[in-house]
Amino acid sequence: MYALAVAATADGVLVGVSSGHAGRDGAVYRFDGTAFTRSEGLPERMNGAVGPRRLAALDDFAAVALPGGDLHRSDDRGRSWTRLAEQVPRVSDVTLRPG
Repeated sequence: MYALAVAATADGVLVGVSSGHAGRDGAVYRFDGTAFTRSEGLPERMNGAVGPRRLAALDDFAAVALPGGDLHRSDDRGRSWTRLAEQVPRVSDVTLRPG
């Protein structure tokens, strides 16, 4: 596995991984201290990998920009995801801030 993005939640870690630096088989997994689980609600085929600075978490919340430009959010520490927007051009960074 090749990890390009990492973000810490209130009780675990989210990682964006693929099979290599040019892998088209990207996925987001959640590590809860015991096991890695693939996140639900994100596409099975992302046609790329979640790049650096495109995965963020803060307490219970997380956000990710997928390779095709779709933006997703999670309110449950990355266990499940909801799409916020489609095909947003040129997303370079995803950040969350308190408040």
